[in-house]
Amino acid sequence: MNGEVNRLLLLSQKAILPLSYIVPRKSYRDFHVDLFPETAWDEPALTADQWLAHENQTVRKQSLNPATRQKRTYKPSPFQTADKGVPFVSDELQHHDGEHCQGHSGIEVTQAQAVETNVKDTSQAIASGVGGAVVGSSEQRDAATVKEFSSSSESPVKELKATSQSTILQTDQISNSEKPRKAPAWTGVRLSKFKNLQGNTMHRSEHIENIRGVDHTVGGESGGFSANKERVAVALAGPGGIIGVYELSSRGRLPDTGIPVIENGSCVTDLAWDPYDNRRLAVACDDAKIRIWIIPEQGLVETTTETSSCLKGHTEKIYLIRWHPVAADILSSASYDMTIRIWNIADQQVKFTLCGHTDQVFSLAWSLDGKYCATLCKDQRLRVYNPRSQPEPINEGSGPGGRGGHISWVLDGWYLFVSGFSKTSERQISLYSVEDLASPVASIGLDVSPSILVPYYDEDSATVFLTGKVGFVFLLHTWFVCITNN
Repeated sequence: MNGEVNRLLLLSQKAILPLSYIVPRKSYRDFHVDLFPETAWDEPALTADQWLAHENQTVRKQSLNPATRQKRTYKPSPFQTADKGVPFVSDELQHHDGEHCQGHSGIEVTQAQAVETNVKDTSQAIASGVGGAVVGSSEQRDAATVKEFSSSSESPVKELKATSQSTILQTDQISNSEKPRKAPAWTGVRLSKFKNLQGNTMHRSEHIENIRGVDHTVGGESGGFSANKERVAVALAGPGGIIGVYELSSRGRLPDTGIPVIENGSCVTDLAWDPYDNRRLAVACDDAKIRIWIIPEQGLVETTTETSSCLKGHTEKIYLIRWHPVAADILSSASYDMTIRIWNIADQQVKFTLCGHTDQVFSLAWSLDGKYCATLCKDQRLRVYNPRSQPEPINEGSGPGGRGGHISWVLDGWYLFVSGFSKTSERQISLYSVEDLASPVASIGLDVSPSILVPYYDEDSATVFLTGKVGFVFLLHTWFVCITNN
Protein backbone atom coordinates (compact mmCIF):
# COMPACT_ATOMS: atom_id res chain seq x y z
CA MET A 1 0.00 0.00 0.00
CA ASN A 2 1.39 3.39 -1.00
CA GLY A 3 -1.53 5.74 -0.35
CA GLU A 4 -2.80 5.76 -3.95
CA VAL A 5 -6.50 6.56 -3.77
CA ASN A 6 -7.18 7.35 -7.43
CA ARG A 7 -5.70 6.63 -10.81
CA LEU A 8 -6.89 8.61 -13.81
CA LEU A 9 -6.17 8.29 -17.51
CA LEU A 10 -5.60 11.43 -19.56
CA LEU A 11 -6.03 11.36 -23.33
CA SER A 12 -3.71 13.70 -25.20
CA GLN A 13 -3.06 14.20 -28.90
CA LYS A 14 -0.99 11.03 -29.31
CA ALA A 15 -0.86 9.28 -25.95
CA ILE A 16 -2.79 7.99 -22.94
CA LEU A 17 -1.14 9.15 -19.73
CA PRO A 18 -1.87 7.57 -16.32
CA LEU A 19 -2.08 10.00 -13.39
CA SER A 20 -1.62 8.64 -9.90
CA TYR A 21 -3.22 10.47 -6.94
CA ILE A 22 -1.64 9.72 -3.58
CA VAL A 23 -2.49 10.85 -0.05
CA PRO A 24 0.82 10.74 1.82
CA ARG A 25 1.08 9.02 5.19
CA LYS A 26 4.01 8.66 7.53
CA SER A 27 3.71 4.89 7.45
CA TYR A 28 1.97 2.39 5.19
CA ARG A 29 2.51 -0.68 7.37
CA ASP A 30 -1.03 -0.45 8.72
CA PHE A 31 -4.25 -0.38 6.70
CA HIS A 32 -5.71 3.15 6.52
CA VAL A 33 -9.48 2.82 6.73
CA ASP A 34 -10.02 6.53 6.08
CA LEU A 35 -8.27 6.26 2.71
CA PHE A 36 -9.74 2.94 1.64
CA PRO A 37 -13.36 2.54 2.81
CA GLU A 38 -15.58 -0.36 1.79
CA THR A 39 -16.30 0.03 -1.88
CA ALA A 40 -18.73 -1.32 -4.45
CA TRP A 41 -18.38 -4.80 -5.87
CA ASP A 42 -17.99 -5.25 -9.62
CA GLU A 43 -21.20 -7.23 -10.10
CA PRO A 44 -24.69 -5.80 -10.77
CA ALA A 45 -27.16 -5.80 -7.91
CA LEU A 46 -30.18 -6.30 -10.18
CA THR A 47 -31.04 -7.83 -13.50
CA ALA A 48 -32.80 -5.72 -16.10
CA ASP A 49 -36.12 -7.50 -15.45
CA GLN A 50 -35.85 -6.90 -11.71
CA TRP A 51 -35.19 -3.19 -12.16
CA LEU A 52 -38.01 -2.87 -14.69
CA ALA A 53 -40.29 -4.57 -12.14
CA HIS A 54 -39.53 -1.67 -9.73
CA GLU A 55 -37.20 -3.65 -7.51
CA ASN A 56 -34.48 -1.68 -5.75
CA GLN A 57 -31.14 -2.86 -4.48
CA THR A 58 -27.67 -1.55 -3.82
CA VAL A 59 -24.45 -2.91 -5.23
CA ARG A 60 -22.85 -5.00 -2.52
CA LYS A 61 -19.73 -3.62 -0.89
CA GLN A 62 -16.35 -5.19 -0.39
CA SER A 63 -13.62 -4.50 2.10
CA LEU A 64 -10.25 -3.42 0.74
CA ASN A 65 -8.46 -4.60 3.87
CA PRO A 66 -6.47 -7.75 2.97
CA ALA A 67 -6.78 -8.98 6.56
CA THR A 68 -10.58 -9.25 6.41
CA ARG A 69 -11.07 -11.20 3.20
CA GLN A 70 -10.13 -14.56 1.83
CA LYS A 71 -7.74 -15.01 -1.03
CA ARG A 72 -8.83 -15.86 -4.53
CA THR A 73 -7.02 -15.89 -7.86
CA TYR A 74 -8.09 -13.13 -10.22
CA LYS A 75 -6.83 -12.20 -13.64
CA PRO A 76 -3.88 -9.90 -12.90
CA SER A 77 -4.61 -6.20 -13.21
CA PRO A 78 -2.64 -4.34 -15.89
CA PHE A 79 -1.29 -2.07 -13.14
CA GLN A 80 -0.74 -4.73 -10.48
CA THR A 81 0.64 -8.24 -10.81
CA ALA A 82 -0.32 -9.46 -7.33
CA ASP A 83 -3.51 -11.46 -6.97
CA LYS A 84 -6.50 -9.74 -5.48
CA GLY A 85 -8.63 -11.18 -2.73
CA VAL A 86 -12.23 -12.22 -2.59
CA PRO A 87 -14.45 -9.21 -1.88
CA PHE A 88 -15.59 -9.29 1.71
CA VAL A 89 -19.33 -8.76 1.96
CA SER A 90 -20.94 -8.38 5.38
CA ASP A 91 -24.16 -10.22 6.26
CA GLU A 92 -25.86 -6.88 6.73
CA LEU A 93 -25.12 -5.83 3.16
CA GLN A 94 -26.20 -9.20 1.78
CA HIS A 95 -29.66 -8.66 3.26
CA HIS A 96 -30.04 -5.08 2.06
CA ASP A 97 -32.86 -5.94 -0.32
CA GLY A 98 -35.25 -2.99 -0.41
CA GLU A 99 -34.11 -1.62 2.93
CA HIS A 100 -34.15 2.16 3.26
CA CYS A 101 -30.91 3.99 3.86
CA GLN A 102 -31.47 6.71 6.44
CA GLY A 103 -30.43 10.28 5.91
CA HIS A 104 -27.35 11.77 7.52
CA SER A 105 -28.33 13.09 10.91
CA GLY A 106 -25.83 15.46 12.45
CA ILE A 107 -23.82 15.54 9.23
CA GLU A 108 -22.87 18.67 7.38
CA VAL A 109 -21.76 19.01 3.81
CA THR A 110 -18.62 21.05 3.36
CA GLN A 111 -16.34 21.94 0.50
CA ALA A 112 -12.59 22.11 0.77
CA GLN A 113 -10.21 24.46 -0.93
CA ALA A 114 -9.83 23.97 -4.67
CA VAL A 115 -6.58 22.58 -5.87
CA GLU A 116 -5.85 23.27 -9.51
CA THR A 117 -3.14 20.94 -10.74
CA ASN A 118 -1.26 21.76 -13.89
CA VAL A 119 -0.29 18.36 -15.21
CA LYS A 120 3.47 18.28 -15.64
CA ASP A 121 5.93 15.88 -17.19
CA THR A 122 3.45 14.81 -19.83
CA SER A 123 6.21 14.78 -22.46
CA GLN A 124 5.66 16.22 -25.89
CA ALA A 125 2.56 14.10 -26.40
CA ILE A 126 0.27 16.86 -25.13
CA ALA A 127 1.67 19.57 -27.34
CA SER A 128 -1.79 19.84 -28.88
CA GLY A 129 -5.13 18.06 -28.99
CA VAL A 130 -8.29 17.51 -27.04
CA GLY A 131 -8.42 15.04 -24.19
CA GLY A 132 -10.37 13.92 -21.19
CA ALA A 133 -9.68 12.21 -17.90
CA VAL A 134 -11.47 9.10 -16.77
CA VAL A 135 -11.12 7.20 -13.57
CA GLY A 136 -9.02 4.14 -14.34
CA SER A 137 -7.91 1.25 -12.17
CA SER A 138 -7.20 2.06 -8.55
CA GLU A 139 -6.33 0.33 -5.32
CA GLN A 140 -9.29 2.08 -3.80
CA ARG A 141 -12.04 0.56 -5.94
CA ASP A 142 -13.06 -1.29 -9.08
CA ALA A 143 -16.35 0.59 -9.38
CA ALA A 144 -18.06 3.65 -7.93
CA THR A 145 -19.67 3.28 -4.53
CA VAL A 146 -23.44 3.18 -4.71
CA LYS A 147 -25.56 4.06 -1.69
CA GLU A 148 -29.02 2.56 -1.36
CA PHE A 149 -32.25 4.46 -1.10
CA SER A 150 -35.79 3.17 -1.47
CA SER A 151 -38.23 4.38 -4.07
CA SER A 152 -41.82 5.53 -3.83
CA SER A 153 -44.70 4.13 -5.86
CA GLU A 154 -46.25 7.59 -5.95
CA SER A 155 -44.90 10.58 -7.77
CA PRO A 156 -42.35 12.40 -5.57
CA VAL A 157 -43.20 15.84 -6.93
CA LYS A 158 -45.00 16.91 -3.77
CA GLU A 159 -42.28 15.38 -1.62
CA LEU A 160 -39.69 17.53 -3.35
CA LYS A 161 -41.53 20.69 -2.29
CA ALA A 162 -42.32 19.65 1.26
CA THR A 163 -40.81 21.66 4.08
CA SER A 164 -40.48 18.69 6.43
CA GLN A 165 -38.83 15.42 5.47
CA SER A 166 -38.27 16.97 2.04
CA THR A 167 -36.52 14.38 -0.07
CA ILE A 168 -37.13 12.57 -3.31
CA LEU A 169 -36.12 9.32 -1.65
CA GLN A 170 -39.29 8.18 0.16
CA THR A 171 -40.78 4.76 0.88
CA ASP A 172 -44.35 3.58 1.16
CA GLN A 173 -44.09 1.61 4.38
CA ILE A 174 -41.34 2.50 6.81
CA SER A 175 -41.28 2.87 10.56
CA ASN A 176 -40.81 6.22 12.27
CA SER A 177 -37.19 5.37 13.02
CA GLU A 178 -36.59 4.66 9.32
CA LYS A 179 -38.19 7.81 7.93
CA PRO A 180 -35.76 9.88 5.87
CA ARG A 181 -34.26 12.85 7.61
CA LYS A 182 -33.51 16.23 6.21
CA ALA A 183 -30.67 16.50 3.73
CA PRO A 184 -27.27 17.59 5.03
CA ALA A 185 -26.95 21.36 5.17
CA TRP A 186 -24.31 23.31 3.26
CA THR A 187 -22.18 25.13 5.82
CA GLY A 188 -19.25 26.58 3.90
CA VAL A 189 -15.60 25.76 3.34
CA ARG A 190 -13.60 23.36 5.46
CA LEU A 191 -10.35 21.54 4.86
CA SER A 192 -10.81 17.83 4.16
CA LYS A 193 -8.65 14.84 5.08
CA PHE A 194 -7.51 14.78 1.44
CA LYS A 195 -5.86 18.20 1.65
CA ASN A 196 -2.52 16.63 0.69
CA LEU A 197 -3.83 14.73 -2.32
CA GLN A 198 -1.07 14.81 -4.91
CA GLY A 199 -1.49 13.98 -8.60
CA ASN A 200 1.52 13.14 -10.73
CA THR A 201 2.01 11.76 -14.20
CA MET A 202 3.44 8.25 -13.97
CA HIS A 203 6.67 7.14 -15.65
CA ARG A 204 6.73 7.09 -19.43
CA SER A 205 6.96 3.29 -19.40
CA GLU A 206 3.35 3.29 -18.15
CA HIS A 207 2.08 5.39 -21.09
CA ILE A 208 0.37 4.18 -24.26
CA GLU A 209 2.01 6.24 -26.99
CA ASN A 210 1.81 6.82 -30.73
CA ILE A 211 -1.99 6.92 -30.92
CA ARG A 212 -2.65 8.28 -34.38
CA GLY A 213 -5.62 10.34 -35.53
CA VAL A 214 -7.62 11.10 -32.39
CA ASP A 215 -11.03 12.39 -33.49
CA HIS A 216 -11.52 16.04 -32.50
CA THR A 217 -15.00 16.34 -34.01
CA VAL A 218 -16.77 14.45 -31.21
CA GLY A 219 -19.12 16.84 -29.41
CA GLY A 220 -18.60 18.30 -25.97
CA GLU A 221 -21.29 15.98 -24.55
CA SER A 222 -18.78 13.15 -24.98
CA GLY A 223 -15.04 13.08 -24.47
CA GLY A 224 -14.64 10.58 -27.31
CA PHE A 225 -12.80 8.41 -24.80
CA SER A 226 -13.86 5.65 -22.41
CA ALA A 227 -11.88 3.30 -20.19
CA ASN A 228 -12.35 0.43 -17.78
CA LYS A 229 -9.78 -1.47 -15.76
CA GLU A 230 -8.67 -3.62 -18.72
CA ARG A 231 -8.86 -1.52 -21.89
CA VAL A 232 -9.42 1.91 -23.41
CA ALA A 233 -11.62 2.89 -26.37
CA VAL A 234 -10.79 6.04 -28.36
CA ALA A 235 -12.73 7.55 -31.26
CA LEU A 236 -10.39 8.01 -34.22
CA ALA A 237 -10.64 10.35 -37.18
CA GLY A 238 -11.58 8.96 -40.56
CA PRO A 239 -14.60 7.69 -42.47
CA GLY A 240 -16.80 4.93 -41.11
CA GLY A 241 -16.75 5.79 -37.40
CA ILE A 242 -13.44 4.18 -36.39
CA ILE A 243 -12.70 3.26 -32.77
CA GLY A 244 -9.35 2.10 -31.48
CA VAL A 245 -9.33 -0.32 -28.52
CA TYR A 246 -6.08 -0.43 -26.53
CA GLU A 247 -5.22 -2.97 -23.85
CA LEU A 248 -3.90 -1.41 -20.64
CA SER A 249 -1.70 -4.47 -20.19
CA SER A 250 0.17 -3.61 -23.42
CA ARG A 251 1.75 -0.31 -22.56
CA GLY A 252 4.44 1.41 -24.58
CA ARG A 253 4.73 2.71 -28.11
CA LEU A 254 2.17 1.43 -30.61
CA PRO A 255 3.28 0.44 -34.13
CA ASP A 256 2.85 3.02 -36.86
CA THR A 257 0.49 0.85 -38.92
CA GLY A 258 -1.63 -2.25 -38.67
CA ILE A 259 -3.66 -1.45 -35.55
CA PRO A 260 -7.00 -3.35 -35.59
CA VAL A 261 -10.04 -1.13 -35.09
CA ILE A 262 -13.83 -1.20 -34.86
CA GLU A 263 -15.69 0.15 -37.89
CA ASN A 264 -19.20 1.43 -37.16
CA GLY A 265 -20.13 2.60 -40.64
CA SER A 266 -21.26 5.98 -39.30
CA CYS A 267 -19.66 8.83 -37.35
CA VAL A 268 -19.21 8.15 -33.64
CA THR A 269 -20.87 10.60 -31.25
CA ASP A 270 -20.36 8.84 -27.90
CA LEU A 271 -19.06 5.57 -26.46
CA ALA A 272 -19.15 3.88 -23.06
CA TRP A 273 -18.01 0.58 -21.54
CA ASP A 274 -20.50 -1.58 -19.68
CA PRO A 275 -19.60 -1.13 -15.96
CA TYR A 276 -20.24 -4.85 -15.32
CA ASP A 277 -18.74 -6.33 -18.48
CA ASN A 278 -15.27 -5.16 -19.46
CA ARG A 279 -15.71 -6.61 -22.95
CA ARG A 280 -18.97 -4.88 -23.92
CA LEU A 281 -18.81 -1.44 -25.53
CA ALA A 282 -21.82 0.71 -26.49
CA VAL A 283 -21.32 3.21 -29.32
CA ALA A 284 -23.77 5.97 -30.33
CA CYS A 285 -23.67 7.13 -33.94
CA ASP A 286 -25.13 9.98 -35.95
CA ASP A 287 -27.39 7.58 -37.89
CA ALA A 288 -29.69 7.34 -34.84
CA LYS A 289 -28.42 3.84 -33.94
CA ILE A 290 -26.59 2.41 -30.94
CA ARG A 291 -24.18 -0.41 -31.70
CA ILE A 292 -23.13 -2.93 -29.06
CA TRP A 293 -19.70 -4.53 -29.50
CA ILE A 294 -18.16 -7.51 -27.69
CA ILE A 295 -14.37 -7.30 -27.57
CA PRO A 296 -12.46 -10.61 -27.51
CA GLU A 297 -10.90 -11.55 -24.20
CA GLN A 298 -7.39 -11.10 -25.59
CA GLY A 299 -8.31 -7.78 -27.24
CA LEU A 300 -8.83 -6.88 -30.88
CA VAL A 301 -6.70 -8.98 -33.21
CA GLU A 302 -8.27 -7.83 -36.47
CA THR A 303 -10.52 -5.05 -37.73
CA THR A 304 -14.16 -5.91 -37.13
CA THR A 305 -17.49 -4.70 -38.51
CA GLU A 306 -19.78 -7.28 -36.86
CA THR A 307 -21.77 -5.94 -33.93
CA SER A 308 -23.33 -7.95 -31.14
CA SER A 309 -26.60 -6.00 -31.50
CA CYS A 310 -27.93 -2.72 -32.87
CA LEU A 311 -30.55 -0.58 -31.11
CA LYS A 312 -32.98 1.37 -33.28
CA GLY A 313 -35.69 3.72 -32.04
CA HIS A 314 -34.53 7.33 -32.07
CA THR A 315 -35.56 9.43 -35.05
CA GLU A 316 -32.63 11.87 -34.90
CA LYS A 317 -28.89 11.79 -34.23
CA ILE A 318 -27.88 10.27 -30.88
CA TYR A 319 -25.15 12.15 -29.04
CA LEU A 320 -25.19 10.78 -25.49
CA ILE A 321 -25.36 7.31 -23.87
CA ARG A 322 -25.09 6.24 -20.21
CA TRP A 323 -25.14 2.77 -18.61
CA HIS A 324 -27.24 2.14 -15.51
CA PRO A 325 -25.08 2.08 -12.34
CA VAL A 326 -26.91 -0.75 -10.54
CA ALA A 327 -28.85 -2.95 -13.00
CA ALA A 328 -27.35 -5.03 -15.78
CA ASP A 329 -28.28 -4.50 -19.44
CA ILE A 330 -29.95 -1.11 -18.90
CA LEU A 331 -28.74 1.72 -21.15
CA SER A 332 -30.02 5.29 -21.58
CA SER A 333 -29.56 7.53 -24.62
CA ALA A 334 -30.28 11.15 -25.56
CA SER A 335 -31.00 12.34 -29.07
CA TYR A 336 -31.74 15.44 -31.12
CA ASP A 337 -35.36 14.28 -31.16
CA MET A 338 -35.31 15.76 -27.60
CA THR A 339 -36.17 12.50 -25.91
CA ILE A 340 -34.27 10.20 -23.58
CA ARG A 341 -34.84 6.52 -24.13
CA ILE A 342 -34.06 3.71 -21.71
CA TRP A 343 -33.23 0.39 -23.32
CA ASN A 344 -33.06 -3.22 -22.25
CA ILE A 345 -30.05 -4.55 -24.12
CA ALA A 346 -31.20 -8.15 -23.63
CA ASP A 347 -34.26 -7.78 -25.88
CA GLN A 348 -33.12 -4.58 -27.67
CA GLN A 349 -36.35 -2.78 -26.79
CA VAL A 350 -37.13 0.71 -25.50
CA LYS A 351 -38.70 0.43 -22.06
CA PHE A 352 -39.17 4.10 -21.16
CA THR A 353 -39.16 7.36 -23.10
CA LEU A 354 -38.54 10.57 -21.13
CA CYS A 355 -39.74 13.86 -22.53
CA GLY A 356 -40.10 17.47 -21.40
CA HIS A 357 -36.96 18.91 -23.00
CA THR A 358 -37.31 21.85 -25.35
CA ASP A 359 -33.77 21.77 -26.71
CA GLN A 360 -30.60 19.67 -26.85
CA VAL A 361 -29.66 17.68 -23.73
CA PHE A 362 -26.09 18.52 -22.75
CA SER A 363 -25.64 15.93 -20.03
CA LEU A 364 -27.39 12.92 -18.49
CA ALA A 365 -26.50 11.25 -15.19
CA TRP A 366 -28.03 8.41 -13.17
CA SER A 367 -28.33 8.73 -9.42
CA LEU A 368 -26.02 6.49 -7.43
CA ASP A 369 -28.88 4.15 -6.48
CA GLY A 370 -30.15 3.98 -10.06
CA LYS A 371 -33.67 5.19 -9.28
CA TYR A 372 -33.46 8.68 -10.73
CA CYS A 373 -31.71 10.43 -13.56
CA ALA A 374 -30.92 14.12 -14.01
CA THR A 375 -30.39 16.13 -17.17
CA LEU A 376 -28.85 19.47 -18.11
CA CYS A 377 -30.43 21.04 -21.19
CA LYS A 378 -29.53 23.81 -23.62
CA ASP A 379 -32.69 25.63 -22.50
CA GLN A 380 -30.77 26.32 -19.24
CA ARG A 381 -32.91 23.95 -17.17
CA LEU A 382 -32.01 21.14 -14.78
CA ARG A 383 -34.48 18.26 -14.63
CA VAL A 384 -34.81 15.20 -12.40
CA TYR A 385 -36.75 12.13 -13.61
CA ASN A 386 -38.09 8.99 -12.03
CA PRO A 387 -38.14 6.89 -15.22
CA ARG A 388 -40.19 4.02 -13.82
CA SER A 389 -42.85 6.39 -12.50
CA GLN A 390 -43.58 8.95 -15.21
CA PRO A 391 -42.09 10.29 -18.45
CA GLU A 392 -42.22 13.92 -17.29
CA PRO A 393 -39.68 15.44 -14.85
CA ILE A 394 -40.54 15.26 -11.17
CA ASN A 395 -38.52 18.38 -10.43
CA GLU A 396 -36.74 21.07 -12.44
CA GLY A 397 -34.99 24.37 -11.98
CA SER A 398 -32.66 26.91 -13.53
CA GLY A 399 -29.25 25.69 -14.69
CA PRO A 400 -26.10 27.36 -16.06
CA GLY A 401 -25.81 29.16 -19.39
CA GLY A 402 -26.67 27.46 -22.65
CA ARG A 403 -23.12 26.94 -23.99
CA GLY A 404 -22.65 23.42 -22.66
CA GLY A 405 -22.10 21.65 -19.38
CA HIS A 406 -22.02 18.39 -17.45
CA ILE A 407 -23.84 17.05 -14.42
CA SER A 408 -23.02 14.48 -11.71
CA TRP A 409 -24.79 13.17 -8.62
CA VAL A 410 -22.68 13.63 -5.49
CA LEU A 411 -22.85 13.19 -1.70
CA ASP A 412 -25.08 10.11 -1.56
CA GLY A 413 -27.49 11.56 -4.09
CA TRP A 414 -28.43 14.66 -2.08
CA TYR A 415 -26.72 17.12 -4.44
CA LEU A 416 -26.01 17.68 -8.13
CA PHE A 417 -22.57 18.89 -9.20
CA VAL A 418 -22.82 20.96 -12.39
CA SER A 419 -20.06 22.35 -14.58
CA GLY A 420 -20.97 24.96 -17.17
CA PHE A 421 -20.71 28.62 -18.14
CA SER A 422 -21.96 31.80 -16.52
CA LYS A 423 -23.75 34.60 -18.38
CA THR A 424 -20.36 36.28 -18.83
CA SER A 425 -18.92 33.13 -20.51
CA GLU A 426 -16.85 32.26 -17.45
CA ARG A 427 -16.42 28.58 -16.70
CA GLN A 428 -18.01 27.79 -13.36
CA ILE A 429 -18.97 24.89 -11.12
CA SER A 430 -22.14 24.81 -9.03
CA LEU A 431 -23.72 22.61 -6.41
CA TYR A 432 -27.51 22.12 -6.38
CA SER A 433 -29.67 20.43 -3.79
CA VAL A 434 -31.98 17.88 -5.42
CA GLU A 435 -34.75 19.15 -3.14
CA ASP A 436 -34.57 22.67 -4.54
CA LEU A 437 -33.24 23.26 -8.04
CA ALA A 438 -34.35 26.89 -8.16
CA SER A 439 -30.83 28.16 -7.45
CA PRO A 440 -27.43 26.65 -6.62
CA VAL A 441 -26.31 26.15 -3.05
CA ALA A 442 -22.87 27.37 -4.06
CA SER A 443 -21.30 28.50 -7.32
CA ILE A 444 -17.65 29.28 -8.06
CA GLY A 445 -16.17 30.84 -11.20
CA LEU A 446 -12.91 29.40 -12.51
CA ASP A 447 -11.66 31.05 -15.68
CA VAL A 448 -12.63 32.13 -19.18
CA SER A 449 -12.18 29.38 -21.76
CA PRO A 450 -14.29 27.89 -24.56
CA SER A 451 -13.63 24.26 -23.55
CA ILE A 452 -16.17 22.42 -21.40
CA LEU A 453 -15.06 21.03 -18.06
CA VAL A 454 -15.88 17.33 -17.77
CA PRO A 455 -16.36 16.11 -14.15
CA TYR A 456 -15.55 12.65 -12.82
CA TYR A 457 -16.78 11.96 -9.30
CA ASP A 458 -15.15 9.49 -6.91
CA GLU A 459 -17.82 8.49 -4.41
CA ASP A 460 -15.39 6.85 -1.97
CA SER A 461 -13.38 10.03 -1.33
CA ALA A 462 -16.07 12.57 -2.39
CA THR A 463 -13.59 14.04 -4.85
CA VAL A 464 -14.50 15.62 -8.18
CA PHE A 465 -11.90 15.67 -10.93
CA LEU A 466 -12.52 18.09 -13.81
CA THR A 467 -10.54 18.13 -16.99
CA GLY A 468 -10.34 20.62 -19.82
CA LYS A 469 -7.86 22.04 -22.31
CA VAL A 470 -6.49 25.56 -21.91
CA GLY A 471 -4.36 26.56 -24.89
CA PHE A 472 -1.97 23.64 -25.35
CA VAL A 473 -1.81 22.63 -21.69
CA PHE A 474 -4.21 20.26 -19.96
CA LEU A 475 -5.44 21.39 -16.57
CA LEU A 476 -6.97 19.16 -13.93
CA HIS A 477 -9.10 20.90 -11.33
CA THR A 478 -9.47 18.80 -8.19
CA TRP A 479 -12.36 19.67 -5.86
CA PHE A 480 -13.26 18.06 -2.57
CA VAL A 481 -16.98 17.96 -1.77
CA CYS A 482 -16.88 16.49 1.72
CA ILE A 483 -19.24 15.24 4.41
CA THR A 484 -17.85 15.55 7.93
CA ASN A 485 -19.33 14.51 11.25
CA ASN A 486 -20.03 17.23 13.80
